[in-house]
Amino acid sequence: LIILLSVAASDRIRFSENSVWLDPKPGLPDMVFTANAGLVWKDKFIVSNSRHDVRRPEAPHYEEFFRRGFEIVDLRHRYYLEGEDDLLKCGELWFRRLSHLF
Repeated sequence: LIILLSVAASDRIRFSENSVWLDPKPGLPDMVFTANAGLVWKDKFIVSNSRHDVRRPEAPHYEEFFRRGFEIVDLRHRYYLEGEDDLLKCGELWFRRLSHLF
């Protein structure tokens, strides 16, 4: 189970299992919305590609963070993906918001 925690932009985001920290980045106040970082599935991290220009600079920071233990899947050249805002796994089911992916 992966849990990213954040309370405010000035807080750190913590990879709770290994106590690895991702410091806030100047000019990226929305990094506190960690569900939009991407998706973790098994040993893979699928990097988000925000539809909004202001959020796109976050992706390389999350990618670097998750390289510590995950294979990176980068679909940014093909799809918009807002992490768990677009795809969410619940048990054996995947839920997706189609209108937002393409």
